[in-house]
Amino acid sequence: MKLLPAEEAAADPKAAAGKGAPAKGAPKGGAATTEMKPFFGRGWLSFDLLQQPGSLEVKQRVFLETCQPMVKKAGDDGVERLVPSEEPFDPIFEQSKTYIYLKLTMSEPVTPTVAAQPEP
Repeated sequence: MKLLPAEEAAADPKAAAGKGAPAKGAPKGGAATTEMKPFFGRGWLSFDLLQQPGSLEVKQRVFLETCQPMVKKAGDDGVERLVPSEEPFDPIFEQSKTYIYLKLTMSEPVTPTVAAQPEP
């Protein structure tokens, strides 16, 4: 994925979109393009708080770790499956110490509340 220089995209977005891609490393209109690479991360959320009777919500700050990008590959049986890419990747999230704040709210508790009196 690539981004167009800001001045060219703002001047005429239709004309900028219709142009062919320049040779790699060649500046476009005097300004170099910025190349975007997708990064994939994962985090682990603990559901221990939902085990308490009547609990409806989990709030947690989760550390993100970089994981390999997934690519589609056809197997021996001809079915496409997502498999981890074999190209090397940088640990972007670990270097930046990236966290995400997650809040999970449920409409009904997983573990119902215990009755104060036994039911008849």
